[in-house]
Parts: sequence; structure tokens; C-alpha cells
Amino acid sequence: SDKQRMFVRWNNSQHDNSNDTLPGPVTQQLLDRTGWGLVLDDVYVFNPQLLLNLRYGLTYQNPYNYRGTQGFDLTTLGFPKSLVEEIGKKTDPGGFTFPLTQIDGSAFADLGYNGGANVKTYYHTFGATATKISGGHSMKFGGEFRVMQENGFNYGNVSPQLAFAQAYTRGPLDNSPTAPIGQGLASMLLGIPTGGRVNNNASRAEQSTFWGLYIQDDWRVTRRFTLNIGVRYEYEGPTTERHNRSIRGFDFNTESPIAAQAKANYAKNPIPELPVSQFKVMGGLLFAGVKGQPRGLWNADKNNFAPRVGLAYELNPKTIVRAGYGIFYDVIGIDRQDVQQGGFNQPTSINPSLDNGQTYQETLSNLFPRGLDVPRGAADGLATFLGRGPSFFDENPLNPYMQRWSFSVQRQLPARVLFETTYIGNRGTKIGVQRQFTATPAQYLSTLPYRDQATIDFLGQQVPNPFYEIPEFVGSGLGNKNTSRGNLLKPYPHFSGITANLPTGYSHFHSLQVRAEKRMSAGFTFQVGWTYSKYMEATAYLNETDLRPEKVVSPNDFTHRVVASGLYELPFGRGRTFFPNAGGIVQGIIGGWQLQGMYEG
Repeated sequence: SDKQRMFVRWNNSQHDNSNDTLPGPVTQQLLDRTGWGLVLDDVYVFNPQLLLNLRYGLTYQNPYNYRGTQGFDLTTLGFPKSLVEEIGKKTDPGGFTFPLTQIDGSAFADLGYNGGANVKTYYHTFGATATKISGGHSMKFGGEFRVMQENGFNYGNVSPQLAFAQAYTRGPLDNSPTAPIGQGLASMLLGIPTGGRVNNNASRAEQSTFWGLYIQDDWRVTRRFTLNIGVRYEYEGPTTERHNRSIRGFDFNTESPIAAQAKANYAKNPIPELPVSQFKVMGGLLFAGVKGQPRGLWNADKNNFAPRVGLAYELNPKTIVRAGYGIFYDVIGIDRQDVQQGGFNQPTSINPSLDNGQTYQETLSNLFPRGLDVPRGAADGLATFLGRGPSFFDENPLNPYMQRWSFSVQRQLPARVLFETTYIGNRGTKIGVQRQFTATPAQYLSTLPYRDQATIDFLGQQVPNPFYEIPEFVGSGLGNKNTSRGNLLKPYPHFSGITANLPTGYSHFHSLQVRAEKRMSAGFTFQVGWTYSKYMEATAYLNETDLRPEKVVSPNDFTHRVVASGLYELPFGRGRTFFPNAGGIVQGIIGGWQLQGMYEG
């Protein structure tokens, strides 16, 4: 009607892809991605000064990654039928593929892949915007609500992953430098893997929500001066998992359930640097919805206000000055990270030797003599995933944000040429950086500018392992008879690693941008631009014990960038300089030709 307009759009997309690194199906990766989209839009005009726009959108994507050897029969490679049957019973047999085989840290081309993944995402977006025009003001205010859902399952390595490195073929010492290549191949020829695993993974059904409210006024203050001013508030709800199958946090203050036994073991063989009274076994994982923990994986950031202002001033009919500033928040939910399912995802690791290669308990002919581990979820509480390297969520994360500002002068030159000079700045704050919480303390590390073999020998020296034969550590990297001195000196020695993202990162970007544009005239147009910039960032720790991230030149920094393009319509054919009256076949042959070029560097 005259006052209302509605439309509906429905779309479908299909993307299929095949990637082969070597001939044959062993290294073939296949992608089958199906997408659907729906948009409903309604605009209602109350009067010439007021209108309302309501909108709903649904985006569905189903990327299914699978392999050229999906359904592979492991017995054809000599794996025992009993092992294949056990894997099929305890995991999802749909993930059987040619085993992922890695030699010398992938210095040789890998053979095989993991079992692939099947993911379904649903994004629901609801939006409402009202526009009110009054005098020189054009005001917009409204809100947005988004629900982001993902159901996914990663097979992981259902077929045993096999890694052959230098652990048992280096020498003469077990911490001697390794050869660039070849020692892992020797391990394979000996039939002794140095690592690997079979994964028994859980599915996930995760969800994030997002709210946004805003108001903005485009105010034409005078004929030559326009001001844009507004503010936006955003709230992102914490991620939840439908069945609470996720780690939430880490309890740093409670003693581990295995502490008494570990302390008793340590007291028998302490190291001089760590008296028995100072040997601590503190902390463990916390799970969503368990023992008083909330279902949300963190506490939401609630003060995300984003002001924005811009102006444009006409100095004279050929010169305009523009400036602007705004804050823009990023999200931290399932758009950026999945749930952490340690305890629900249970790897059974290949642990060839418990005594640093003096004897071997697991070889290619007998990979998992004690069978495959079964996930226990959150049932073990603080004793979950001991001896491994879990990640958890910071309880009070902050949404990262960017501050952006700009100033530009635009000038109309003769011959329909537009010239513009712009300064653009950007400051990133509260960027998530992965932090290691159980690192060997800095006082034991070397500060020499060269390889300090004495410190390497000191920290790498093998000493009795206080966690040996404690059931929770069997099959983990800390299940051996001995461990390194450096590991015992860590603040949480019962984990191989403990990581979380903390909002400690930052970045800044400054650029001068100059461009010229000749608008189409006489059949010719061109654009040329030059950017001179510097991009610095601090988004990673150089050393695990550093107090703050290292500030470096960003890998995305490009000091100079030039882009040029042009188009010229050849002057032949009807209405052109040459053969202006051409028609029929002649016009079809000589008319309508263009020359176009582009340069970027």
C-alpha cells in the first residue's frame, strides 16, 4: 500500500570443494557446504516524518568436512581386529579414515587426516528501526537481537593418529639437539611412535545471544555544516551449552583430590629447589551447571557503550572537511570460540615408554594394551583431565573494542578530478590473548643470548615423578616414572598446561591515505590511491612468564600500498569520434570496446 511495503527473500547456496595434497584418496579433503537464508522486511510509514522498519533474518550453514578415505578398514594396514572393534564400540565408527601419520613434525608430507566434522549453524536476527525527520534533524533509534546457535561434532582422530619424532632416536643425550629431518623416520622404521591418540569426542550444542540498542541524529546544522552524533549499547550474553558439556573455569585455590597421594610420593624423592613443605598440588577444572557453577560460561560484560560522532563542513563549493570518531565492540561468543569439552572429549594417548625409552610398552604392533579411555564428563570434578593441558574461560572477560578516528580534506580540481587526503587512526583495546598459567618460573630460565645447555640440562633432568601410578594420570603425559625438574617447579605441576584468553592485548594503526579520482568524461576515468601506514600489536606473550604481551610490528602491516585503476572507452563506433554513424555489422565489430587496467602493490 502507500503506507506499507513488505518483502520476503529466500535463498540457497551450495559449495563443494575437493583438496588433494598427494595423488589418491589418502590425502583428499572434501567439503559439502549447504546454506539457506530467509529475510522478512516490513516498512510502515506513519506520516511523512515518521516510519518504522521491522526485519527478521535467518542464516543457516551446514559445512560437512569429510575425507576421501571415510570408512577406511584399519585391518588392511595390519591393525588388530580387536582394536578396530573396540574403537568402533567406544567412538563413532563414521570417523574411520586412513590414519593421520606425521613424521618429523610434518617435515615429510602427512598421510591421512582426522575423521572430519559436521557443523550446523543457525543465526536469527531481529531488528527494528524508527526514523523521525524534524526540521534539520533525521533521527534513528532502534534495536537488534541476535541468537547464534551451533550444533557440531568433530570426529577427531577415530583412526589412531601416529606421530614419529626424535624422542627415542636423538642422542647421545635425551635433550641433545635434533637433526632437521630423519630421526622421526628412523622411529617409524623401528615401529615405535613417539606420540599420537585416538579421540572419543562429544557433540556440542552451543548458543550465544546479543542485544544492541542505539540512537543517532543526523543534524544539518547549517547549509554548509552537518553533524552526526549517536550512541549504541551492546550486551552479549555468555555462551551456554545445552547439556552443560563444557569446562567453565579453573579453581586455583582448592587442593586437588590427589594432593595427599602426590605429596606423599614427592616426600620420598624431593628436589633441592623445592622443599617438601612447598610442593603444592592446587586447583582443578570447574564445569558449567555443576556444583553451583552457572550455566553461562562466563559473566557478561555489561558496560559496552559505543559513542559515535561525525561532521562534514563545506569550506567553499570545491572543498569539504570531514572528521569522525567512534567505538566499535567485537563479540566473544560462538562467533569467535567454541565450548571447551575437556572431560567430555576423551583422548587415549599413545605413551610408548614410561622410562624414557629404556623399555617400550606401546608399539605399532600393540598400540593400546590397556584399552581405550571412556569420557567421564564432569564426574571427577577437580580431578578431571589431570596430566593434560586443558583450557578454561576467564570468569570476567571483556569484549574487545576498537576506537577509530579520521580527518579528511576533499578538493574538486579542474578536469573533473577529485583529490582527497585522509588521516585514519585505530586503537584496539582488551584484545584476547592466550595466557599460560603453569609455566616454569622465570628465575630458573636462562637470559643468555645463545643456547644455554647448562640450563637446558638442569631443567630437563629426569627426576622421580610424584604422579606416577596415580590412576588419574595413567595414559597422560605425566603418567611416566620420571618427569623433568622444570615440570615439578611449575605452580600447577599436575597439568601439562593450563590456558585461557585474557583481555590484555592491544593494537594501534595510523595511516595517511591520498587518492585522486577522475570522473568519467570523454570516455576516460581513473582512480589512484596511496596509503602510508604503520600497524603495531601486542597479541601474544614472547615468554610464558612475561607480565604483558610483546609489542611487535603486525604481520598485517604494509608500510606502503598503491592501488590504481583506469578505464578508457575506445573512440570507435556510433556516437564516437571515429565512425560516428556506424551501424549494423560494422557497429557490432568496432563499437563498445573498452580498455581497462589495474595495479596494486
